[in-house]
Amino acid sequence: MEKLRYLFENFNLAEMLVKNWAYDEESVKLFRNFRISSNAIYPFEIGGKQHFLRLSPAATKDVGFIQDEIAFAKHLRNHSYDAVNFIESKNGKLVESCETPWGIYHASVMEGVLGEELEKLEMDASKAFEFGSALGGLHKISCACDVEFSNRMDYLDALMWCRAYLYDFSEHSVIIDAVDHLIPILEKLPKDKMQYGMIHYDFDLDNVFWNQESGRMSVIDFDDCMKSWYAMDVVLSLDKLGDGYQDSFIEGYKTHFQMSSDYERIAPALRQFTRIYSYTRIARSIEENWNNEPTWLTNLRLKLEHYLMKTKAEIRENLVK
Repeated sequence: MEKLRYLFENFNLAEMLVKNWAYDEESVKLFRNFRISSNAIYPFEIGGKQHFLRLSPAATKDVGFIQDEIAFAKHLRNHSYDAVNFIESKNGKLVESCETPWGIYHASVMEGVLGEELEKLEMDASKAFEFGSALGGLHKISCACDVEFSNRMDYLDALMWCRAYLYDFSEHSVIIDAVDHLIPILEKLPKDKMQYGMIHYDFDLDNVFWNQESGRMSVIDFDDCMKSWYAMDVVLSLDKLGDGYQDSFIEGYKTHFQMSSDYERIAPALRQFTRIYSYTRIARSIEENWNNEPTWLTNLRLKLEHYLMKTKAEIRENLVK
């Protein structure tokens, strides 16, 4: 999640940067359907088809980080995987880094995907199977990939970033202890190509779209992709799927890729990583405070503070042996 200061809508910024692409001028009215979390996303149209303008402040996100994300999605598409498609600007660039009155921003444009978010559909065994199959297919392609993606973090980079950020805040000392406890455990896990590589890291129900006509899944939002264990994606997806359809998910996953034989043993450590990383990102996002904040921001802050309290308790209770 982005820092709270970047969660305010900025239609003027979006209108400035979308002009780097050919677009239907009347479609800027769709900007009002924006959403902002890790990035600001503004819908618009090109040739009557849905596209999304994505904006990221250079102060918080390096352009190389974005370029590697796009390269990973492109690599998947080159192997017939239904990953989100980024399109070039009028200058032939996939990322435009622009000076604006609000600082430097990185802009990119994605095509809309067909179908509906799995999160909005009633889950059943067949959808859970295809959900798992889509993740297994992603890992199969990633496993054979020989591209370095040097600008993306690995699990250790992420944990060291967490430690460095939290170090100056005494209220986060238990999280630092958990990081120090977890690193040597993860360092002992195997990193052969069948278990470790580029993962999505947010393979959630709202990032996977089900196309009823084609019977295929399309995957978006590779913003968090990193180098880690494939089992990390499985842990995250199964936790979001919940009980009832996990066996169908795993069955679908295995049609393309093998589950780690050590999955049950290593899952607690990977789950602890996700708690620590999520905790730190949220703590960073709410570190700033302003007088007379709007109600929506006050409510969001309270919600995120509650999440931090809950997650800190879970981290403390789940120190992995």
